[in-house]
Amino acid sequence: MKQGDILRGSYKLAERLGSSPFAETWAAVATDACAAAAPGSPLVLKLLSLGEMPDWKGYDYFEREAAALKAIRHPAVPRYVDSFRLDEDDRHVLGLAMERVPGRSLAADAANGKRWTEAEIESMLAELLSILAYLQSLRPPIIHRDVNPKNIIQRPDGSLALVDFSGVQDAVRLAYRDTTTMTGTAGYAPIEQVSGRASVRSDLYAAAATACFLLTGTHPSDLPQRGLKPDPGALVELSPRLDFVLGQYLEPDEALRILPPGDAAHILRKELPIPGVSSPRQSGVSGSAVPGGEERGGSLSRALSRLADMATDKLQDKGRDDGDELRVPVSTLPSDSSVVLEREPSRIRVLVPSTGLSQPGFWAGGFFA
Repeated sequence: MKQGDILRGSYKLAERLGSSPFAETWAAVATDACAAAAPGSPLVLKLLSLGEMPDWKGYDYFEREAAALKAIRHPAVPRYVDSFRLDEDDRHVLGLAMERVPGRSLAADAANGKRWTEAEIESMLAELLSILAYLQSLRPPIIHRDVNPKNIIQRPDGSLALVDFSGVQDAVRLAYRDTTTMTGTAGYAPIEQVSGRASVRSDLYAAAATACFLLTGTHPSDLPQRGLKPDPGALVELSPRLDFVLGQYLEPDEALRILPPGDAAHILRKELPIPGVSSPRQSGVSGSAVPGGEERGGSLSRALSRLADMATDKLQDKGRDDGDELRVPVSTLPSDSSVVLEREPSRIRVLVPSTGLSQPGFWAGGFFA
């Protein structure tokens, strides 16, 4: 195939986008004779040469992608246009035509030096999780199996599209089929997918790994780890929302990735609270207690962790025995109220007054000055 060739009288090849020994991907344009798309429509053609394939895996991937695109109706997934077969000059070629999504991949933008704000990454991750929520809502659910920055296109208007469904599989077929075939990209594929047992939760891990790459500029395989779990927070400060969602989806054990992607998207968009964390109004913690307000550290648990660290140092300095208490008055609380710190052999217990904590000085370490 070469630039300018017209296939079936309907598709004019414009630019080769990629190739392998037995397949090619082309940017194409629908001709006036095309019945499946409006004339002039930008398309992507995937062409598979049957005679040059070493085995039937390529054919299987091709058929699965065509079937998936036919079934999917979502604005963030390329629209299926046509599939066909060409038999000429002793060559047998399968063709798949789909909508061409305008824009650039996140991988290409990152390679060119683009950087995103944390708020932008939260928004993109929420959008990506909404796409995955849709794929999981289908029956049977669809597993993409290769979510990574190369397969996420950002359109000129900023919206995202998930492309390249060549590795797609439905969850029911995959669960009942013995396989050692690993489809995916190293660093973005979780343990169960590497072993050939991808599930719908595998795509959630890949989405979180993609967010880690955008946040840190570091390949997920090279991130610091904490308990076999990638730890992007060791390199950059994370908002409570990102910290919670990434913590859920980067679990090496897929059984622990239980947060529904739709709920995660709502949390990232501030439409749902972080589970287990009260809002400032409910807890009595002022949003201004931390620089940046609720945006940066509205979580009481983070405050208590820092408080406990300071208390540990203070107790060690004073040489207190186990069971001793350090009582610290709080100027903004009633005179009969205080924070109580109790030292035990393996931990520091922090008892918070029921009236709550609302003084910005609490976060400045003034208790132990």
